[in-house]
Amino acid sequence: MTSPDANATVESLVRTRQMLLVTGKGGTGKTLVSAALARLGAQLGRRVFCAEISSDPEASSRVAEAFGVKLTGEVPRELAPNLKVGLVTPTMGHRRFLEDVLPVRLLADAAMRSGALKRFLAAAPAFSEMGVLYGLMELANRRRADGARENELLVVDLPATGHALALAQVPDALFKLVPNGPVGEAVKEGLALLRDPSRTASLVVTLLEPLPVSESLELVQGVLKHGIPVNGVIANRVVRQGLSNEQLSAGREALAGMPPLLGARLFGQLERSRQMLDRLGREFTQPLALLDELPDRGRALVDAAADALGRAPLQPPARVGVGT
Repeated sequence: MTSPDANATVESLVRTRQMLLVTGKGGTGKTLVSAALARLGAQLGRRVFCAEISSDPEASSRVAEAFGVKLTGEVPRELAPNLKVGLVTPTMGHRRFLEDVLPVRLLADAAMRSGALKRFLAAAPAFSEMGVLYGLMELANRRRADGARENELLVVDLPATGHALALAQVPDALFKLVPNGPVGEAVKEGLALLRDPSRTASLVVTLLEPLPVSESLELVQGVLKHGIPVNGVIANRVVRQGLSNEQLSAGREALAGMPPLLGARLFGQLERSRQMLDRLGREFTQPLALLDELPDRGRALVDAAADALGRAPLQPPARVGVGT
């Protein structure tokens, strides 16, 4: 398990890593966090590619939608200076892999037109995730004419909790099946990228509610088991009331036995948040950052979240409070 860095911030990860993996249970706001991290990286002067994982090459990008832009398909788009957004699909990675291992690109194009091969690659165990991994590696390794990396930071919006675990497991599974040759070499390179804490970081997005926290804790253990560094949890949509512990206690006593009015719901939400922070502190040694509930919408929400994350410390859950 990676030891927490006492001086870590979200901004320090954005400044120093080559790849940021963002995952979490659906509905926690991980796509917003991915877009905000990409925006923050671009504001810090890094060339950023925000990659959204999808099994459908014709899907619409939810990350682009967060910026108020409609984007469909695998062709990336520059949304702002230093910031590109695009889908990464299994077929994209399979095509790149064939282009690299076959002597003539036309052969790769012909192979990808083979319905039988495409069905095999889509159905064979681990080969779908292998395509995604290879696509990410290609984006991470792409160079400009001057030799510098084209994408200095790759922010990866993983689609679901289970997919993050599948991506973590695929290198080991494939390496056992195909330890040598082009596939084996690609897997070794993928392992080196995913497991290097100086190059890759991962952040788990959650809400301070029981089910998302439970799934986040399971996800963290699963990812760590496969050697991928987990650098922290981002609790999203945190509501703060500016109340002291004494005021919260007095409020709970006053509302005891009352119908679930707005005030009672807010007190209940704060109580659950505190309970979930306690649980994170007991069961998870990695640091936590809070992203408050923001009133903005659309692109303004991405900008506000980027600004908030840029100021957010990553600190032990026991030191994080939500009441003030």
